[in-house]
Amino acid sequence: ASAHPCLLLVDDEEDIRALLREIALAEGFEVTEASNGREAIDFLQRRHVGLMLLDLHMPETNGFDVLRVARTSRTSTQIALMTGESSIDNAVEAIRLGAAE
Repeated sequence: ASAHPCLLLVDDEEDIRALLREIALAEGFEVTEASNGREAIDFLQRRHVGLMLLDLHMPETNGFDVLRVARTSRTSTQIALMTGESSIDNAVEAIRLGAAE
């Protein structure tokens, strides 16, 4: 097992993942990426993740779907939700589903 905390980056935009990956690696995280919600859910079911940066708006399986799965898996994963289209309703729903930020 790695001594570095595992960070899961979930975003359908490669350039966003690349930027976040660079920052996270510089901060000492072990970085894994998922380009969609389905990949994120599959990964979460196989392995513990310390922190997940999760995009809300993705095609098919969105960030809320991933949050619901993470919440029901009784994991200690810290989750920060990212979105370019913020709204109070989305923020309230994300916190209700277990997002930390």
